[in-house]
Amino acid sequence: MQTMERHVAHIAVPEFHVQMECLREPQLKGWPLAVVQTGKTRALVRAASQEARTSGIQQGMLLSAAKSLCRDLMILPYDTHYYQSGSAAVFNLMRRMSPLAEHAPLGRGYADLSYLSKNPARLSNICYHTIKDIRAMGIGAVAALASNKLVSMIAARTMQSQGNFYRVTLGHESAFLAPHSTRLLPAVEDQTWRRLELMNLQRIGMLASLACNDLAVLFGRRGRSLYEQARGIDLTPVIPEKESHERVFGVVLSPDTNDIDVLRDRLLRLAEEAGTLLRAERLAVLSLILEIEYSDRRPARTQIKLPQAACDDLALKQAAEQLLNKILKRRVGVRTLLFRLVQIVPLVTQLSLFENTLEEKRQRLETALDKIKGRFGDKIGYARTF
Repeated sequence: MQTMERHVAHIAVPEFHVQMECLREPQLKGWPLAVVQTGKTRALVRAASQEARTSGIQQGMLLSAAKSLCRDLMILPYDTHYYQSGSAAVFNLMRRMSPLAEHAPLGRGYADLSYLSKNPARLSNICYHTIKDIRAMGIGAVAALASNKLVSMIAARTMQSQGNFYRVTLGHESAFLAPHSTRLLPAVEDQTWRRLELMNLQRIGMLASLACNDLAVLFGRRGRSLYEQARGIDLTPVIPEKESHERVFGVVLSPDTNDIDVLRDRLLRLAEEAGTLLRAERLAVLSLILEIEYSDRRPARTQIKLPQAACDDLALKQAAEQLLNKILKRRVGVRTLLFRLVQIVPLVTQLSLFENTLEEKRQRLETALDKIKGRFGDKIGYARTF
């Protein structure tokens, strides 16, 4: 029996923190930036721009040391809520690529495109379209396509000089990995990396030349993982978020705005995306949360509980508008919208005693719209509530 070829895409936003900060404040582009997270005893650099890295500033460095290396360094506080909103917005676009989509932190994720194995042209096109949609948000992204998660992840991390899309063809995984640093392998931690340096095994190809038994002697249990990863072997499946008890839909507004019509438009689009996803997975939601962040970085949060579990657009949009009217108490511009679905339960349908009811007609309309969007995308707009 012939097995289906596996195709896994990895989408990533390079320098995610820096790009998100430049999206918020465009005048920061070109300056040495450091995103700093303050702990109980010290402040550490969580991310640095290319201009800062040329001065020797690296992730994990003490802020005091970073300041001594670059006098013009601009220091930005780590904004967890803002980054989560941006990452959720990126993943919403990635989720359209495949029903098997896995969210990784900070603007990254995987999509299993094996269902397109008989249509190679669409494999590349869907990656290019996703990159284009993310770019429309105001941030850049790269995509890599390979036979598994490991190779696609490494390809996305090392392809900056190759453009915004790279494809590793089936059977060429080892040749692609060979010239790259062993530091990129997930099994290589700091201690393992120091040992590999001492053994002059800095390249993946050098590591792949060793037998599995030799690596087991040198690295113990980790030797098996090093043996497989150096050869591009990864059987890990793409795990969707169906097991999660929460779904998150976010959007980053650029520029910031307090226009109620614009905010309602973006929120209703998020509500419709949520309804489409719930119906596709045969789920319903009992509680909704809206979180926003203003231009001055002040957050706000409100929640509403539905009278009964729902997945139809009408109920979700009406609840979303109630949340928006409830949360907007200031005249300051809004920077991010985060629409959370909590208390998700399996969808239970009841048989009606009467035929052709209004509820049945609305369900058929939503089913038809879902099919249209599945074929042509979501650029057809959305239905307003009445």
